[in-house]
Amino acid sequence: MLAVCLAGWIVAGSISAQEIDQITGSIQTHIASQNWDGADQGYEALYQAYKAEYGTGSGRALAMAKVLGEWKIQAFRNGLLSDSEENILDDTSSFYGELISEVEEQQDQLAADLIDPLYGQVMINYHQFLLSSRKPLSAYQGVGEELIQEEQCVDSEDRGGVVDCQYMEVPNRDYIESQAQAREDDIAQYWDAIERSLQRIIDICAEHRYLLDQAEAQAHLGDYHLYGGEQDLALANYFEAYQLLLRNTDPDATEWLGRLFMQPTVVPSLTTVLPGASPAPILTQGLGFGFDVGADGKASNIEVLDGARSADRQVRQSVMRIISGATFRPFFDREGVLDSHWVEI
Repeated sequence: MLAVCLAGWIVAGSISAQEIDQITGSIQTHIASQNWDGADQGYEALYQAYKAEYGTGSGRALAMAKVLGEWKIQAFRNGLLSDSEENILDDTSSFYGELISEVEEQQDQLAADLIDPLYGQVMINYHQFLLSSRKPLSAYQGVGEELIQEEQCVDSEDRGGVVDCQYMEVPNRDYIESQAQAREDDIAQYWDAIERSLQRIIDICAEHRYLLDQAEAQAHLGDYHLYGGEQDLALANYFEAYQLLLRNTDPDATEWLGRLFMQPTVVPSLTTVLPGASPAPILTQGLGFGFDVGADGKASNIEVLDGARSADRQVRQSVMRIISGATFRPFFDREGVLDSHWVEI
């Protein structure tokens, strides 16, 4: 009933501040009762109401768009909505795509208001990439016949050397190869989209002289390349970001430098800076660990520093396996990447 009423308000084009308050109240009621689908519908309706009342490109509508996008990402990560993961991600990707197009039409390709929706699209593409990577080959449609008739012959010695042949159904190798290609293409489309959006964010930040934000986006692009096994490109982007902060006279540059490059950061770090993320990607279960991070982002010489007891043996081994399997953002100085840097968590 809520969705019908809200849709009626929007179509009528007579949204008022009072009605916006009513929608907001309904969202709070749904959240209190843990009716997450109802809250989701409310957030969508509230965004449409803001667009109708204040204009698509208004500051208020864009701020509400950010709230809606953050809600979508958080709800997805926490598994709150009843729809399938694929549908939630596709719908949210469409939302960000439409928002980006609207901003481009009203402003331009380098509008600062594009930064937040582009980051949102990056996060959705990252989850779509992970989801596609987990799909079995059978989820993809190949080209041609799945099964073909193939002649199989057996030399029957007990029949005086007569060769016995018959046709049997066997998997079509061409079909399987086309399935594998379809899967690779599906994964690649989301992975490639991440790079394009991050590069756009970097270009927009450079255009507006948002040098701190540019350095952060450059660091995320470094994460992208390191996570994809492109170490040289990763290090080049990291060092450029590091130098941007090191040369920056902004009083906040030191804090940004410390946050981005002077503490252990699990790659890709986008999973920790966008809504709904865990603030600690590696949970140490109350124990202290130290290890070296190499230029390739891999941990070595892992040690338990404090909190170790005999009863914690399984916990220690579990956390150490997680650390050894993770990739960390490398550390730098003025000359470039450090071959090894000791960190503690």
